[in-house]
Amino acid sequence: MASTRFTHGLGIGVLLLGACSDDGGGDAETGASTVSADGPTSASSMDATADGSDSAGLLCGDLDDEMVEPAVSIAVVNMRNEGMWLPLINLCYFSVPYTFTGPGGGGVAWVGPDCGTCQSWAQGNCACPGAACSEDVLLYLEPGGVFEGSWSGAEFVSDTLPDTCPGLEQCGATCQRAVQAPAGSYTLEVQAGRTASGCTVEPCACEPFDGRCTVFDMTAAVDDPSPYTAVFDYPSETSVQIVID
Repeated sequence: MASTRFTHGLGIGVLLLGACSDDGGGDAETGASTVSADGPTSASSMDATADGSDSAGLLCGDLDDEMVEPAVSIAVVNMRNEGMWLPLINLCYFSVPYTFTGPGGGGVAWVGPDCGTCQSWAQGNCACPGAACSEDVLLYLEPGGVFEGSWSGAEFVSDTLPDTCPGLEQCGATCQRAVQAPAGSYTLEVQAGRTASGCTVEPCACEPFDGRCTVFDMTAAVDDPSPYTAVFDYPSETSVQIVID
């Protein structure tokens, strides 16, 4: 049977600062007139400026990641008196055993892009780390074993860089940025079963360390898994346990 258990913890705020700079001086007002050998000219407020603003005055800094808080700690705990197998969801640089749905019942885009957000893309910093994706397929939890994870409290939404951002040519226009996730009821769910099969070497097995271990075998799967869920209210609850019992 699925079970839910909550405790409270401290949130962690992450402050991400804007990257646009001053234009280095000049007239304090846009539209100020100047005189040259060709006669009077006007510096229009609709022109692009060195600080990365476009013709509508949009600054690259307007696409900075938002300050996000509080963070949520997540634990998957095996309270049964036998080991349990859980399928892993591969998120490239790490894997988790749980799915995540938000207040509207849809999926939560809680994992940031591998190659950076709009904040770094605006300045041309969009290089991806080298290939180092996790290839684990299954998680094994011993009796009393715990898998620990976390969520920053951010959702990642698509946005577009203004035409005059310095990084547009190198990185492209479409990017993602972190925004504060809305308040509401969130659900975490894992699938767990007593046995796993389909491993190249049967039976499926791994050597637990600190109550858990993982298996990389693309043909492996959990036999007859059952769902276990936990529901928590964000941001009032910042610690959640999914209990397998």
